[in-house]
Formats: sequence, structure tokens, C-alpha cells
Amino acid sequence: MASGVARLNCAAGCLSAFSVSAPCYPNPLFQKHYGRCVELASKSVASREGVTQLLQSLPRANLCMLKALALFLRELSESSSVTLMGLDNFAIVFAPCWLRNPSDDPATLLVNTNKEITFAKEALTILSSEEFVVDSA
Repeated sequence: MASGVARLNCAAGCLSAFSVSAPCYPNPLFQKHYGRCVELASKSVASREGVTQLLQSLPRANLCMLKALALFLRELSESSSVTLMGLDNFAIVFAPCWLRNPSDDPATLLVNTNKEITFAKEALTILSSEEFVVDSA
């Protein structure tokens, strides 16, 4: 195994261990924007401009952390033939930690799950792009 892939596997293993051992955050990062996130993802393709604006409204520390995470996940997804984890799978993994449906209705939960994943995928795509820059304070 190439050292680059080994490095990615080690980092991914640590991230996975943390995610499994720690419960999802009690207040997911995008929770106060839940309705807007679902609305943006309800379009056939999530509104890139809307998601970008929502990301830019986050506190700088959260945005820097998300940018670093997205860049790492993009690098990891480039080895998806080995890791079997592409951007779609990462969106499935991170959506529940970023968004939590406030409804108890099973039908609403089921419908919104795909929208939550769509939002997470669009957010990861934007954050990992070279065009998205976190302003320095």
C-alpha cells in the first residue's frame, strides 16, 4: 500500500473511531438552519449559491473546521477504489451529525433523509472546491 493511502487510511480510521465512540452532537451544526437546508436540497439540484451563503453565515471557527474536513474527505475520496468511500458515502455519514430532523413523524423523517444527504453532499462539494475561501479575520 502506498504511504499516501496508508496515511489516509490512518486518518480515516481515527475519524471513524471518533464518530462511532462519540454520539452525534446534541446540537448539530446546521440545526438552526434545518428548514433552509431542506428547502435548498428540495430543488432538483441543491442551490449552490444558497448553500454557499448558508456556509458563510457560520462562525469562522466552524467554517475553518468544515473546510479542512471537506478537503481531507476530497483527498480520501480520490482513493475510493481502495477505501470504497466517495463523496456520496461521506454525505451519508455526515448528514446526521450536521442536521437532525425535529419531526417525530416517520414519513417526514424518511422524506427528509434524502434532502439532508443532498445538502451535506452539496456542502462538501462547495467546501472542498478551490473557489471557496474562508476569509481571514
